[in-house]
Amino acid sequence: MALLDFRAVCMPYCIKKVSPNTYIVLNREYQPIGFNTYNNKIDKLPVYMKTKSLTKNKIDKILSISKGACLQEDSLFLYNDETNPLRKNNRHAYFEILDILMELKVDNQ
Repeated sequence: MALLDFRAVCMPYCIKKVSPNTYIVLNREYQPIGFNTYNNKIDKLPVYMKTKSLTKNKIDKILSISKGACLQEDSLFLYNDETNPLRKNNRHAYFEILDILMELKVDNQ
């Protein structure tokens, strides 16, 4: 899939757990938010965040908002092709999910 729109490059699609309390937020092409290239060396870049506030309760709340949100292994997907926020009728649920994520406290010290 080509990274041709703002949503695909700059909006969260997936939050991948990489270790306890450490996550990376990925765009639609499984690249860090804002990346519009296919760089497979992301482990060398400072794109990870540490947070203790992405709790099971918050994850469950996200999963209850949209049928497109799901957990797969260590990744929390915020939407799927059917619930893609590029379609206006899907944006309300996506923005509700972002509202929950905006409350996360990041600890990168």
